[in-house]
Amino acid sequence: MSDNQQTVFWIRRAVVLVVALLILGLIGFGLSALIGSAGQAESTAVEETPEIEQATEEEQPEIDDCLPGTVSVTAEIGDADGEVDLDFNPTELPHMWYTVTNNSGIDCNFNVGSAVTFFEITSGSELIWSSRDCDRSMDENKVGVLPAGETLASPPVPWEKVRSSDTGCGAGQRDVITGGASYFLSVELNGVLSKPDATEPDDSDPQFLLY
Repeated sequence: MSDNQQTVFWIRRAVVLVVALLILGLIGFGLSALIGSAGQAESTAVEETPEIEQATEEEQPEIDDCLPGTVSVTAEIGDADGEVDLDFNPTELPHMWYTVTNNSGIDCNFNVGSAVTFFEITSGSELIWSSRDCDRSMDENKVGVLPAGETLASPPVPWEKVRSSDTGCGAGQRDVITGGASYFLSVELNGVLSKPDATEPDDSDPQFLLY
């Protein structure tokens, strides 16, 4: 091999070596950039997770039971549509219901189920009718959220204008006196009593007349 041929040979070897080094360098740079990007993404995801969990907890705060003294209950009597009425003719059946108010500044849980609801009708000091004498085999507890500052009403239920006893509380029991006789309705809900001597007349146990 002549000197010129040897020179060309080594030049070509050097060029091939330089190109190979450049290729390896580019590959190494690409892998480094890719690993760094993946690591940054993983780090970002880990940092964002607590914020997402915290936001979820804030959207669904835990609701506690209503504190004693924060809930008031009022007995109501009227027609089947929930309109208050205090005078009933012989063809009308009185319907009774209650309103319950959360007087606190926060939402709270309260049991408004039939198992803890008790209506009573009195005349003077005499107990005329009590829902405790009714068939309560289907009664149930129903815990729900009472929104802060709001008043909710139960569905109206009829009173057959009869006395209750240990034999029942509905049609077939002994009729009460009518012809202008006066009666009072009261209610107990989950241990909270309606108040016959409430400060506001609208909150007192209602007096009604049967004709």
